[in-house]
Amino acid sequence: MSLGPFWVNDSPANPVTLDLRGQADLTAYTSATVELKNAAGVVVALIGPVAIVDGKVTFVLPTNPFTTGGLFKLVPTVTDGDHRLRLRAETVVVQEDNGWHTVTSAREEWKTQLNDLQLFHLLEVSRLQCEEYAPELAEGEPVPVNYRQAQLLQARESANAFRVDPSGNAGSESYSYSPHPMSWKVQAYLRPTPRIPAVG
Repeated sequence: MSLGPFWVNDSPANPVTLDLRGQADLTAYTSATVELKNAAGVVVALIGPVAIVDGKVTFVLPTNPFTTGGLFKLVPTVTDGDHRLRLRAETVVVQEDNGWHTVTSAREEWKTQLNDLQLFHLLEVSRLQCEEYAPELAEGEPVPVNYRQAQLLQARESANAFRVDPSGNAGSESYSYSPHPMSWKVQAYLRPTPRIPAVG
């Protein structure tokens, strides 16, 4: 599971709820603090303490929490005042409007059952592969349409490398991923073959 997707410089006003049940016996714990870490693992905000109600904590993110893109983490730590227990982090998908496909734009062109976190990973890996193969762009040069289409095609072909478990589930735990080499179709988007004029 993940939260979002949000955009860089978003400042959400709606409360966020983290369900802590199933991770530990929470009977003795009364409150929690939540660290917000950016994609580099740096703590950018400390939220709380927040009361635990029915195994959940609800809070509003601080103002302007997303100054960079990437996968942020909400890391809850429950406490009874004397003891602390860190629980599983929740991922927050933060998109950057840099000319490449985002989770939002990819879904406009591709009807996929991948969740936001899986799609974010595929798009990022595909972008890196495209940047490695394509002619380098000058600083400040906008991302061409053919680069974006190559990224999306590479992501779609990579998605076919996912193997679904025998139960047929499509959840994040049901997939295993194998790196997918770039096909000639994707390469053709990034380095089109020049047309040779006919002679005679």
